[in-house]
Amino acid sequence: MKDKNGASKSYEIILWNALRAGSVAVPQLFLVRYKKLGLSELEAMLIIQLMEFVERERVDFPTHEEIQSRMAAAPSDVIAALQRLVHQGFINIDSGINPETGLHCERYNLDGLYGKLAAALVDEEEKRQEAERQERERGAERNMFVIFEKEFSRPL
Repeated sequence: MKDKNGASKSYEIILWNALRAGSVAVPQLFLVRYKKLGLSELEAMLIIQLMEFVERERVDFPTHEEIQSRMAAAPSDVIAALQRLVHQGFINIDSGINPETGLHCERYNLDGLYGKLAAALVDEEEKRQEAERQERERGAERNMFVIFEKEFSRPL
């Protein structure tokens, strides 16, 4: 059945259900600073996919194949990016015993990424404060020259 715009009602229902399926919370700090952390778009998308697996699907340790199936990059590129992220400390792999099953399990942990983001934010804030302090000092020096020029009634 078509509506007045020619769109099928079934497509509207499918789209509506897809949109209602939810979303993934990607920290804004990550979106605006991943490049400053030295991450490529592939690595950033891989991290977002891991967030989705953990947050929405409750899959703590998706297989390489599951991750690769969602990405446009070649499988070897995805595996290499994942290895780089682990090696550089953005992602950790935790292992333990599943309390429900008693079996050994592993999971991806993004605490390294969050720590690096926090450190970058602190570093940016310290640089901003230092720049403000230097600007105040330059302003104070200029004010001192103005005071001397007024006192001596001539430019220095």
